[in-house]
Amino acid sequence: MTTATNTTTPAKRHGKRKLADARAQWVHVRCNAGEHAAIAAAAAQKGLTAGPYLRSLVLGTPGPRARRQQPSARQAELVRVLGLLGNYGGNLNQLAHVANASGKLPTEARLTEIAQQVREVRDAVMRALGHGD
Repeated sequence: MTTATNTTTPAKRHGKRKLADARAQWVHVRCNAGEHAAIAAAAAQKGLTAGPYLRSLVLGTPGPRARRQQPSARQAELVRVLGLLGNYGGNLNQLAHVANASGKLPTEARLTEIAQQVREVRDAVMRALGHGD
């Protein structure tokens, strides 16, 4: 005789994970326009917003949820190219799977299309690296 055990999986959490030591205290700092610009520029250079930047100066760490600045155009292009590589790699894998299972090879038009996609990725990588267009 077997007995069933009641194993329930916990409900999936949505949103940000709660921290044990949540920050609930504020520190207010007044500064003039020039000081604010200097703080903002120094923070941007480190890839942080002003709050995490100032926290890193005092405490040595920007904190667990420090907001990073938006990626540069070059980084965004590399992210896009990485996605393209994943898509094209999946397409090639599907073609190889069909060819291995059935012995049917892709048409010349399909191979030409794949070659064009590879050229597009190469050109995008060159642009993101600062070469070419």
